Amino acid sequence: MKNKTIRNVTYLAMLVMGAVMFSQSAFALDRKVLSGSSCQPNTGSQVSDFSYYSTGIQNNSTASRWVTCSGVRDNTFNTNGVNFARVHVAGTGSFSCYLDNVNNNGTLGRWAFGSRTNSGIIVTNLTSSVSQTPYAFLCRLPAGGKLVTTIIDEK
Repeated sequence: MKNKTIRNVTYLAMLVMGAVMFSQSAFALDRKVLSGSSCQPNTGSQVSDFSYYSTGIQNNSTASRWVTCSGVRDNTFNTNGVNFARVHVAGTGSFSCYLDNVNNNGTLGRWAFGSRTNSGIIVTNLTSSVSQTPYAFLCRLPAGGKLVTTIIDEK
């Protein structure tokens, strides 16, 4: 009797653990984090205005500059956007970012905007997306500003 009770409790515990491990919430997080050092100047003639570090890309110009950053997308068939997109920035001044989703023909399909003043995190939320197309960030960095990381959490 005692062995049967232990076996039943063990079986129940395994069922509960399995349910938790394979529940929807266990798969809800699908974040991709990229260093800002993977970003590129939006205008080729401004390449010398930037420095690349393991901690991101920095605008060394005395004026604001735009950078483009790829966003990793591996859930390519969804059309319901992302849970959120975040850009970690450092420095003083006005930062702004767009999260773009390009159409199959290369035109802008969907986009979301976020901004902030001084160091911190810019949050955007793309509520719909075009199937089988990439994400990209387009961000304006103030003079001396740095883009540290980009994060996309797919649905």
